[in-house]
Amino acid sequence: KKIKLGYFYREYTKYILAIIFIILIILGVKGYNYFNREFKVYNQGDTVGVHDFIKITDSYYDKSDNGNYIIVKFDVYRNGVRQRLDVGKVSLYVNKKKYNADKNVCYKYDVVGNCYKKQYILEKEKSYILVYPVDKMDTKNSYIIYNEDYDNNYKIKLSISEY
Repeated sequence: KKIKLGYFYREYTKYILAIIFIILIILGVKGYNYFNREFKVYNQGDTVGVHDFIKITDSYYDKSDNGNYIIVKFDVYRNGVRQRLDVGKVSLYVNKKKYNADKNVCYKYDVVGNCYKKQYILEKEKSYILVYPVDKMDTKNSYIIYNEDYDNNYKIKLSISEY
């Protein structure tokens, strides 16, 4: 049996190596795409997304008597499909702590833009804001918007300025 296996290997060496090479290329591309999607952090101003494209244009912080807030202004681009943005999966991370958008506070910052409240986005391009209440404000911290959707996963680092 070993002799037959040796003859088989010698006879089909080119084909066996070609198949192994193709498998390694496919695994390499899949691994690169996984790590690029899972660990890449975009900057504010970059357009990101797979199905719906999002571009964070501005981000502000507001320290008031009622609390500390991060205001994120973003543009949404649609591919002609009437959809909603799932705000529940778009979170703000500060020092490994997760914050969700608060739609009840959004009206205070309507000067910055329209508050997004899960309405349908009918236009190809539209600008909205999300407001995140945070415990403590420190501009030295890293503020990252993270979308936890499986097929549309991205991280965007904010460069916040004073409101």
